Amino acid sequence: MIKSMYRAYLTILVIIAALSCSLVVLAADSSSGPEQDQLLSVQSSESSSGTLAYSDDFSDRTSGWKRSLTAEESFAYEAGMYKITVNEPYMVSFAHIPGDLILSDFVAEVEVTAEECQDVCQLGLDLRDNDDDFYRFLIATNGMFSFWKYQNDEWTDLIDWHESSALNTGNAKNVLKVVCDEDEFTLYANDILLGSCGDSSLTSGEIAILAETEESGGLVASFDNLEVWDIGETGTSGRTGSVPGITSGATTATGTITVRSGESIQDAIEMAAEGATIEVQSGTYYENVVVNKRLTLRGIGNPVVDADDDGSAITLSADAITIEGFTVKNAAGMVMAGIDVGSDGNTIQDNVIENCENGILLYKSSRNTLTDNTIEDCDNHGIYLLSDCDGNTINNNKVSRSYSDGIMLFESTRNTLTDNTVENCEYGIYLLDSSDNKIYKNSMIDNIYSNAYDDFNDTYSDPNLWDDGSVGNYYSDLACTDNNGDGICEMSYLIEGGTSIDRYPMASPGSDGTTFGTTSGIGTVTVISSTPTSSSSSITSTEPGTVITTDGARISVSAGAVPRNADGSPGTMVFSIEQDATKTPELQGEFVPMGSVYQLGPEGFTFDTPVEITLPIPPDVDPSRVIGVTTFNATYNQWEMIPGAVDPVARTVTIRTYHFSPYSIFGLSGSADPEAWNRANGGWIEIVNTHQYESGSYGECQGEENCRSLPVHTENGICIQGAVLDNPSIRSSWTPPTEWTILASDYHPYSTGPTTIRYWVPAGTYTLVRFLFESEVNHNPLYSPCCHARSMPAQQYRINPGETLRFNEWGEFSDSSLTCTPGGYPCGSRVRDTAVGTGDVQVTLTWHSYADIDLYVQDPDGDTVSYQYDSVPSGGQLDRDNQCSNFEMGRAENIFWPENGAPSGTYRVWVNYYSDCSDVGPVAWTVRTVVKGQAKTYSGTINEAGDDQDVTTFTV
Repeated sequence: MIKSMYRAYLTILVIIAALSCSLVVLAADSSSGPEQDQLLSVQSSESSSGTLAYSDDFSDRTSGWKRSLTAEESFAYEAGMYKITVNEPYMVSFAHIPGDLILSDFVAEVEVTAEECQDVCQLGLDLRDNDDDFYRFLIATNGMFSFWKYQNDEWTDLIDWHESSALNTGNAKNVLKVVCDEDEFTLYANDILLGSCGDSSLTSGEIAILAETEESGGLVASFDNLEVWDIGETGTSGRTGSVPGITSGATTATGTITVRSGESIQDAIEMAAEGATIEVQSGTYYENVVVNKRLTLRGIGNPVVDADDDGSAITLSADAITIEGFTVKNAAGMVMAGIDVGSDGNTIQDNVIENCENGILLYKSSRNTLTDNTIEDCDNHGIYLLSDCDGNTINNNKVSRSYSDGIMLFESTRNTLTDNTVENCEYGIYLLDSSDNKIYKNSMIDNIYSNAYDDFNDTYSDPNLWDDGSVGNYYSDLACTDNNGDGICEMSYLIEGGTSIDRYPMASPGSDGTTFGTTSGIGTVTVISSTPTSSSSSITSTEPGTVITTDGARISVSAGAVPRNADGSPGTMVFSIEQDATKTPELQGEFVPMGSVYQLGPEGFTFDTPVEITLPIPPDVDPSRVIGVTTFNATYNQWEMIPGAVDPVARTVTIRTYHFSPYSIFGLSGSADPEAWNRANGGWIEIVNTHQYESGSYGECQGEENCRSLPVHTENGICIQGAVLDNPSIRSSWTPPTEWTILASDYHPYSTGPTTIRYWVPAGTYTLVRFLFESEVNHNPLYSPCCHARSMPAQQYRINPGETLRFNEWGEFSDSSLTCTPGGYPCGSRVRDTAVGTGDVQVTLTWHSYADIDLYVQDPDGDTVSYQYDSVPSGGQLDRDNQCSNFEMGRAENIFWPENGAPSGTYRVWVNYYSDCSDVGPVAWTVRTVVKGQAKTYSGTINEAGDDQDVTTFTV
């Protein structure tokens, strides 16, 4: 239908244009007037038909759109939208629809907003993009639009820039629609026709959204509710779905029906066939919705159903209905509810219910599932099972601030309540004349009169069970002792009102040690010992810092090593050292581990410049047997060895690294003569630096800005870019030396004077880059010092057994023709990182398998920060997410509450196996918590997609 309708209309336009590509803009010129705009709005609102090829409201952060951050541009999911930020002038940033969707004839519609714009900015769509040839539909924030073709590196203005009263200007939202029908293109804004044109150059391709700046740069563009319909004779996408609009006059509709803001949900229900799906787009719908047939009602973008203080908002009067993704408000009247259920076998999930008489009311209703709903500020009950409600499952709901009960069961049996949180109500969970119900793993927190009430007594049959035989519920009024640390209180809890007892109350919310949700992911969670030798410290981008333990383990961080924030401001990281008694290095041949394993944090981040690690040689170890440091490579699940600078006098081993993992000292077993073995199997690299700290003045490189003639600090160093080792047995045991950095610094916080660094390395041929790192020295924490490295071309050096390769003074580095790298070291090809948030609470998750593992942290208010809700009212935020579509091995996920911003109370941490990106199976993970500056690390393994695994709870 859409092809014939649009073809007839476009034929008229083409005739008027005399078959040329000249502009036909009916709503573009100011002379068109409001009457013409109104006519065109009516024309454009006619129903369309076609196959829904793609739809995204960007509420799912895993839907596959690219996510990246550079100094020039960024792409991110944020606040239920997709945002493109363009920082450079005259720059276009674009993102294609995921999945290589290729279409010829289609209708595309998207909501666009220039949230921030320095002068005039453009937003729009690229169409039929094929090998960088495409059509481009643009609107500008000054109320103008245009349509272009880019082919064979040449631009053609099919419709030059014209002004239109249909366009909202500035940072107001516009809804763009374009119809591509063979060689005809029709452009709309806000349901008003802008113009049309014909061109047959490009026949098919991808679709992209884009944002473009002009002279000043600086644009934050948001995109929402993108839909694409295939209107070809045969669709190329192979997908099916809804049609764009509800067909007028239809009496039944199967498949999926879409309801948009301004339309009626009830009308869609009346025309829908049994088993159909109704997708309700974002907006507020003032209705009393009655669902009287088996349907799925799904909210897209969190639509609001507002009963306007008159009756129930949504009533279910047929069986097997699904309601999900809505916000329901203002249901009022005796025994009325936000969602009122009088039927069986329904699913009510992922809804928010606010300011209603009752949140969810079940009346003589059985076998329903209520899960993952949030219910707040009800005048009576949050969840109410009223009379003969049997066999219902109530799981993982959060009820708060109900004037009466959080969850009320009256004359109801065989219901199961698990993993719910009820807080700040008059009563928490209240059972009256009810029996044979199971209530466990729920958290009842700070309810005014009683956390739990059950009038059951011994004269009844079939008692209510307030635990499952090993785990009960959490009660905030129970003075709990948990001497064995298993998460279960040592005493039982008598439920007020009768004789019911919870025999195994939880010591804190989620403290039972099992998983929440699915139980197939249960596994052992290991707590890495927080011993007296543990230490942590916050260090910023602009100042050096040190973390040192009582046994001599040390992290030395130079100024500039901590990455800056995404906006360029100084970043902060909490560095930590913990002894890890759970790990024992496994080494080959004559190599053996020596002393403790140290877990260093933060893992999952790349430093801008190398960070120095120093580990103490244990008292019972001969320093002559020590060779270096072994580290656990989680990607390959093996321990690898790195040469280190051994100081036999100080009894330490030192290395430099750009990222952290577990570390331990290693050396030769007692069966080998260390001196003879070292000379037979390798030699030494020795680097000398005699520069005096803070002597001389800084000489900047070309291109550096805002640098001053301050005193300087220098480091004479080498990058080992590669090596071919002589001994195959040694070669198999060593970390591939592709980014080793060896430095002789003129300053350490723990020593002064000239420095000589000496490393033992296996014999072989090494590819080295020599460099001189030079940095300003200043003592102003607000000023970031300028720094650079002058480096020589890579050369090959031979290290023979028993010989020393020595690098002395570096006068040759005064040659200005040498490569100069402002800002850092010339080693490796690392992608620059950014800092993440930290504060009163920081929780970081890392793993090293190609899978999507998600981090969850629930705050004392019961709100949970995750990829689904990246911020909560208490101030918690998720600012780093690692997923299949933008996966980086070992990259961290991070959740934090800022300084002085974390609410007091108990926090719960767990992980979820969201997706196995490449059939990797079980995934080992590490979680580090930082609470008021104190770090603690946990590790475990989660088995398969869908599993949850609890990590810990802690109290602030």
